[in-house]
Amino acid sequence: MPNRVIMAAALFSALAVPPLLAAPALTDCRALTDRDARLACYDALPSDAPARPKPAASTPAPAVESVIASTPVKSVRPAPAPASPAIAPAETQRRSNFDSHLVAVVPQRHGYYRLELEDGSAYFTTSVGAPPPVGAEVHVRRTLVGTTYLDVPGWDPIAIKLTKQR
Repeated sequence: MPNRVIMAAALFSALAVPPLLAAPALTDCRALTDRDARLACYDALPSDAPARPKPAASTPAPAVESVIASTPVKSVRPAPAPASPAIAPAETQRRSNFDSHLVAVVPQRHGYYRLELEDGSAYFTTSVGAPPPVGAEVHVRRTLVGTTYLDVPGWDPIAIKLTKQR
C-alpha cells in the first residue's frame, strides 16, 4: 500500500513539473533585445504571472519637477454656518426637563399606556408596567443620549416617547 502512494506522488509530480519548466520566466523575457521576440515571450507567460514587474530597488526614480510646488495656493475658508435661532437657556431647560401633573392614563395594547399631562403633551410608555395614578405630580426629563423619562415620586423612572407636543 505505501508503495502505491509513493508511485502516485511521483507520477503527479512528473506531470506537474514540465508545464512549469516550459513557461518562460519574466526575467527571461526582459533579457531579450528583439522587440517582437520579447512580445512573444510575454504572450507565452502563464496568466497567473505578474502583469507588471516590480522595479528594482537599485534603479533610482527619475527626477520630476513638481508643478504643484510652484502653483500658488488660494486660501479656502468654509462658508459660515447659518445662524440658529437663539434659544434662552431657561426655555431649553423647560422643553427638556419640566414638572407637570398627570391628567389621563389611556390603556393601549399589551400593557403599554398613553400618558396625558396637564400642559397638553402626551407620551406613550415604552416599557410594560403599571401606570402611575391620575393626578400624580410628574417630572419629565430627557437624558443626554435622547431617552425621555417620566419621574414619579415613589416610582421607578418610566421610559416614555413623545406623541403629542404641548
